Amino acid sequence: AKAKGVWQFIAATGKRFGLAQDWWVDERSDPEKATRAAAQYLKQLHEMFDDWNLALAAYNAGEGKVLRGINRYGSSDFWELARTRAFKRETKNYVPMIHAAIVVAKSPERYGFTVDTQAAPAFDTVTVDGAVDLRAVAECGESEVGDIRELNPELRRLATPAKRTFTLKVPGGTGDAIAACLATLPAEKRVTFRTHVIARGETLSSVARLYGTRVKDIAEANGLSPQRRLSKGTELIIPVRNPERAAPSAVRQTRT
Repeated sequence: AKAKGVWQFIAATGKRFGLAQDWWVDERSDPEKATRAAAQYLKQLHEMFDDWNLALAAYNAGEGKVLRGINRYGSSDFWELARTRAFKRETKNYVPMIHAAIVVAKSPERYGFTVDTQAAPAFDTVTVDGAVDLRAVAECGESEVGDIRELNPELRRLATPAKRTFTLKVPGGTGDAIAACLATLPAEKRVTFRTHVIARGETLSSVARLYGTRVKDIAEANGLSPQRRLSKGTELIIPVRNPERAAPSAVRQTRT
């Protein structure tokens, strides 16, 4: 079902609970937004079934599956339903696994676990208008682009979204410097982004040659494996630092 993120939202349920998904972002991968959405969904499921075990089962299998099980077997007790064919094995195991995780999390040492807690990464936020290459942001803050991508896992490309305002998380202590730098950064240094729609038979290698860039750069910009096979119609963002190297007849351009 192509579920995604720490809360494993499928696309439809994610949209239902306010998680934006488009070519630039997928908020199912934003830990905070996805957690809030999951809490809303679980609360709704509990209101529907008035039972946390059934709410958890419904989170895994869908509320329709749970309702059909209740109606078919005449029981609203998860443990009784788990002894029937109401649920698949995954759902039957899902609820007791969560109970077990709660028990272990309360007393990890008792069960042979050592928990090495880590502080959440410190970050500032910067308001960015339009598509800006995250590498340019990193240069402004004298930080690593990997750190910025880790702080913004909802970004699907190596850039902030075009034609909109985006609140970007940056390493703690770099926010003011980055904001000031971006405010004075010439448009050509923000990078001219081009988009390319894959034609039949094209590969990342052939597209990289077309634009005079590297497969690695295109793959990173689009969150792809360098070995990924591309389907006809797939749209890619091409980070081009030298616009003259691009093939104008083959591209659409978005300039910040």
